[in-house]
Amino acid sequence: MWKSFGWCVALVALLVGCSGEPDGAPKSTKGSDGIDLQLLDPALQPLRRDFEDAYGHIRLVAVLSSTCSDCLENSRRLYRTAIEKLEAKGVEVFFVWGSPLPPDTWHRARAMAEELSWPNLHHYYDQSGRVTRAFGRTMGLAPGANAYDIFFLYGPEATWDPEGKMDEEPKDFNVAEAFWAPPQPDRWWADPDRYPGFQKMWVAEILEAVGADTNSTP
Repeated sequence: MWKSFGWCVALVALLVGCSGEPDGAPKSTKGSDGIDLQLLDPALQPLRRDFEDAYGHIRLVAVLSSTCSDCLENSRRLYRTAIEKLEAKGVEVFFVWGSPLPPDTWHRARAMAEELSWPNLHHYYDQSGRVTRAFGRTMGLAPGANAYDIFFLYGPEATWDPEGKMDEEPKDFNVAEAFWAPPQPDRWWADPDRYPGFQKMWVAEILEAVGADTNSTP
């Protein structure tokens, strides 16, 4: 009897643990290898909180699609040629994997987080479209437009919570309903073919902006 009861408890715990998240994704996943991919809630947490917690550091925020060829090329090039130099300058890097394209699943974002793993590189996933639309508002895109393959560089004193009200937000706070958008950064880059008026991202420009060595950098 007690053995059967134990099996029932284990089964219920398994079902509860696997439900309630898109694509079976947990709130976060961090293995022994240090890979960390966090699922964003309607308030875009924990991204917004992590950005504030990194106050005092230069912060680079990239909003990406895990199936956009340009996004993959740019994120890999930045990782391959600049991540160590950015770490040496104390720069915190946030890769936010959105879902502007139908194949942009949790599992694809997870694969990129696993491939591009580094201590100062933080990965997030948003299935809802809130994050790409929020950054689209900052860029002045048409209402509801998605912004991706974009790179925002913020200085050490930048904040996304200038009035200090984040901690007072209700548990059901939704950035889409509040039309929240991050403030404009010090520098930003985006594909001019997709977003006219913006400049293409070059890794050397990012390194130069943070005062890092640009030698042998494309």
